[in-house]
Amino acid sequence: MRLPLTLHAARRMHERDITLPMLAAVVLSGEVEPGIQPGTLCLSLCGLRVVVSRDTHAVITVLFPRPRAKLNPKRLARIPGQLRRRAEREARRCYRARD
Repeated sequence: MRLPLTLHAARRMHERDITLPMLAAVVLSGEVEPGIQPGTLCLSLCGLRVVVSRDTHAVITVLFPRPRAKLNPKRLARIPGQLRRRAEREARRCYRARD
């Protein structure tokens, strides 16, 4: 299997100790999502993410996503109210759409 790599992707692989077999495994059997930038796809498998161009199918970059920050207790206390208000907004939006 031949994977065209950009220079950026090759540098990131070297920095992060990611091998070509690891990259190939992600490309062959990774979960596909649309990329952040238009014209890109993001493949992920076992915590390894690969961004690929849709047009040229070249590997743009390779990364391990950062772990999410721990939420402090004050933030955790606000989440139920935020979820309730979000549900109320969506209910109003659906009610308006029916009219």
